[in-house]
Amino acid sequence: MGKGFIRKETDIKSLLLYSLSLLPFALDEALFFDYVHVDDGFDYFDFSQAEAELVSAGLIAIVKNKSGKTVIITPSGSDVNSSTWRQVAASVRQKMERKAIKVIQNIKRERSLKATHTLNEKDGSYTVHLAITDKSVEIFSVDLVLYSEAQCRIVENSFKENAKTLYASTLDVLCGLNNPGGNI
Repeated sequence: MGKGFIRKETDIKSLLLYSLSLLPFALDEALFFDYVHVDDGFDYFDFSQAEAELVSAGLIAIVKNKSGKTVIITPSGSDVNSSTWRQVAASVRQKMERKAIKVIQNIKRERSLKATHTLNEKDGSYTVHLAITDKSVEIFSVDLVLYSEAQCRIVENSFKENAKTLYASTLDVLCGLNNPGGNI
């Protein structure tokens, strides 16, 4: 264990409750340790033990859904957090708040991107549909015809990694702001 403010079991539990209270949704359980590990005073074993005790006490819940397991603070956990959040050192709270903002932004971004493909029965090709949505309205979409499922996965993953750049570049080209190749 390194040097950090969060060492005692009660402090770890307070941090876990505080961290979950900052999120407006359940968090993928596999991401939970990375999310809360903002202080070198505790390790994964300490985290796991505190998490198990909070679940046992009904202060957080681990919920199974179609995409795996998620963790969320319960109403009882929120009540306890309202009286214990000040036990988390101010510098740790600030780090946790910054990390929560990043997690929320990443999840919102992921939810706004759609990348699917379907097989075209007539010729064996695939249609890949890529879209950026805002409140379930597509603000940008592209359909491509590709010839293997492997190509579809590569294009879908690349789109998810580069959607912002693709959108901005496409707008630039369509508005005549960036036309390096001249006329078609």
